Amino acid sequence: MSSSTSSTQYYEAEVNPLCLCRIPTLARKRISWTDDNPGRRFWNCRMSMTRKDCGFFDWLDPELNEHYKLTLLRLRREADGTALADARMKLASAEALIAKLKLKLGDVK
Repeated sequence: MSSSTSSTQYYEAEVNPLCLCRIPTLARKRISWTDDNPGRRFWNCRMSMTRKDCGFFDWLDPELNEHYKLTLLRLRREADGTALADARMKLASAEALIAKLKLKLGDVK
């Protein structure tokens, strides 16, 4: 993904701009989760990451100051950690249920 520099325009209203494709289409709104731009919304070509990508890219949000960037990254890491802990608990419960069912099947045979 390319980055926009001095030509960046911030769209006051969330109106999809047209990309630069041969047949222009509405750009797609996405959210960056890079360390440099966590939670920052941007527009890009709907065909991005394909051979038909016209290269259109523009930020929707202004750049965050360092405090907000670090806060968003910390919250994201905490959320990821919580999701991982929840998944591990569900896996342990599923494994316990499988063990119970195997015991019951063993009793039936």
